[in-house]
Amino acid sequence: MSIPKIGIMNTQAKKGTQLHWHVQLVNEWLMVYEGEINVLFRDKIVNVKEADYIFIPANIEHTTYAVTDCKVIAITMPKDEGFL
Repeated sequence: MSIPKIGIMNTQAKKGTQLHWHVQLVNEWLMVYEGEINVLFRDKIVNVKEADYIFIPANIEHTTYAVTDCKVIAITMPKDEGFL
């Protein structure tokens, strides 16, 4: 699906997978539709389970860790060049 000005990425990760620390230059929502992830910030960890989501404001350093095998939809607005 492609919606102008909104980036949407459907992704999955195996248990134990961790992304590199990074900063989105745009607002980001992560919606877990299968499994469980931890979103790590420099000062806290937020657990996000199936059927839940987290909003990450632009310019906040973070990473994700797959607590279980998981499937996640990431949405950015405005559209991030790294997203579809």
